[in-house]
Amino acid sequence: MPSVRVLRTPLPRLPDLSSSSAAVPALAAIGHRWPGILGFGVLAAVTQTVLRWGSTPLGGAAQPMVTIAIVVVTVAGVAAAVAQARGERTLDHVRSLAGGVQRAVLRPLPETAKGYRLAGFYRAAEAEARVGGDFYDALQTPYGLRLVLGDVCGKGLPAADATVTLLGAFREAA
Repeated sequence: MPSVRVLRTPLPRLPDLSSSSAAVPALAAIGHRWPGILGFGVLAAVTQTVLRWGSTPLGGAAQPMVTIAIVVVTVAGVAAAVAQARGERTLDHVRSLAGGVQRAVLRPLPETAKGYRLAGFYRAAEAEARVGGDFYDALQTPYGLRLVLGDVCGKGLPAADATVTLLGAFREAA
């Protein structure tokens, strides 16, 4: 009877990628809000635990350090995402207030005045600017139509303050 000889060749070791799983929550922080970052962090921790658990007895000596790294990176990513969301809400609120100030300063023009058709349109030079020094107004007076159009030098609230003063003076004088 022929003898069967079994050769025992070790399987090639796969590269240990579990330590790189700490980068997963950091990469998730680039395009996700905090729930997504937290989810990716949990997924990375579970994945690296499963990978390490099967490759070495009792999960190996490096597993706790990798898990700690994943937790630290996840917590930092969640904290950064929460801070960014809070900052975005604050910025939206400030923009809303600035837009309200600009609408209060530049009241809508009447459609007609003393036989003239009027139209006004305001667009800030900078996309993010909501308050500026541009101004216009039209008033019907017993002496005829009075118009004003101008631009105060400067930007932001100091320019808006000067605009309010100038429009108040125009309205009083007209």
